[in-house]
Amino acid sequence: MGIQTIARATILLAIKIFLMLIMVAWAVNSVAQTTSYTSEAGGLNKTDNQLLVTVKGFSKTSAASAAGTSCGAPVTYGSGTLANTALTGGNITFEAQVNTTATTPSSTCFTVTFYLFTSIGSQATYGPVYLSTGATVTPGQAIDSKFDLGSSSLPTPPFSYKLIVQ
Repeated sequence: MGIQTIARATILLAIKIFLMLIMVAWAVNSVAQTTSYTSEAGGLNKTDNQLLVTVKGFSKTSAASAAGTSCGAPVTYGSGTLANTALTGGNITFEAQVNTTATTPSSTCFTVTFYLFTSIGSQATYGPVYLSTGATVTPGQAIDSKFDLGSSSLPTPPFSYKLIVQ
């Protein structure tokens, strides 16, 4: 009986050691990893149905001078494709495409303004940029409107935006 008890104890000890090794190996592979997500809580695009707005979203940009700075110096449909605030290379921009439709009036100046709302309740206004139609309007012509957010990283989430074309 003494030898069987020693053999049993040895087997139980070996099983315990084996199970402990499995638990240690599992724990080493189960290290917590942090994951961060960026989101926007919502967005509003507002226009008067004379123009069609398509949001292109956020991206990094290259440097460019401001274009479409007033109704006296707008970006005109048919001759220009980009109206923007002054762009600093590497900064985050928000971009929206504004297209003419069959009901877009001729010889009219439009403004495009971007508003950004952060989770702490602050609001930042970008723009406006100015777009203009000529004496004749061709439906489907597009001008991209870009707004430099003044930072090389996205705003702290959650955030939302409003884009107004009028």
